[in-house]
Amino acid sequence: MGGDVFEEHFRSYADGTTTISYGLRDHAIGLGIDPGTILHIRNGADLTLFSPRPMQEGRRRLGLPAEAFIIGYSAQDSFFDLDPIFDSVRQLVEGGINAMIAMSGHAPSRVRHSIARFGLESRARFLGYLSWDDYPWFLPSCDALACPFPQTVYNLGRWPGKFGEYCAAGRPIVFNPHGDLADFATGDQVPGIACAFDATAFASAFRKLHESPGLCERLGAIARSRAVTDFDWHNVVDRLEHFYGEIIARRAECAAGIAIEPHTTMTDSGHKRG
Repeated sequence: MGGDVFEEHFRSYADGTTTISYGLRDHAIGLGIDPGTILHIRNGADLTLFSPRPMQEGRRRLGLPAEAFIIGYSAQDSFFDLDPIFDSVRQLVEGGINAMIAMSGHAPSRVRHSIARFGLESRARFLGYLSWDDYPWFLPSCDALACPFPQTVYNLGRWPGKFGEYCAAGRPIVFNPHGDLADFATGDQVPGIACAFDATAFASAFRKLHESPGLCERLGAIARSRAVTDFDWHNVVDRLEHFYGEIIARRAECAAGIAIEPHTTMTDSGHKRG
């Protein structure tokens, strides 16, 4: 009861609501909140800090092998849903590809145990917490970036913040088209390869990228373009400030006894639901 009160009960008292995912937006509507007072808005990315950089320069800086096909995964201390990624690296290696996985952040012991279970001890690099001088070099030093995102309640209620940074780095992303990531999985501006949450599907996507450097380059350019379009913090902040302005104006007009309709831009007009 207490958890429900603190998480949900007060929501309907607000003049405006922001949600980071479609799942939370739909949940808010289910609580009786007027959709016209909801702004669906995702995290942005620093497009200057995270940018395409020379791959080999990054590898030399971080001590990563020059010739390997490196799959990157960034985190701080939350490492989720990685077993299919690890298994896909195993499949690539057994197929004769010089593949490895590199991870930033503090990986818990269970992750290291999984690496050992898949026989990848010599094919994994744990970079730990990287400084702000080094971290922006990590993502561009990888051939492909992994964003496992199975269709779970947890994922439907969140936005994977790393996705915007991945796009900004200009490298192709292999991801699962669930939750909000479905918006990035169709059309001619997909910033990588969307696949099933399955080791064989991940391996197939990574193999395709390994076999076609030109495809990697093209998808990386699309990723950077999506970052500029969808994740520039300046645009994100502008949308949020505009939302605040509309909410304040609407409250003032209501206080004056003037009935108005919510403006369409308050209902996430900047994103089309996939």
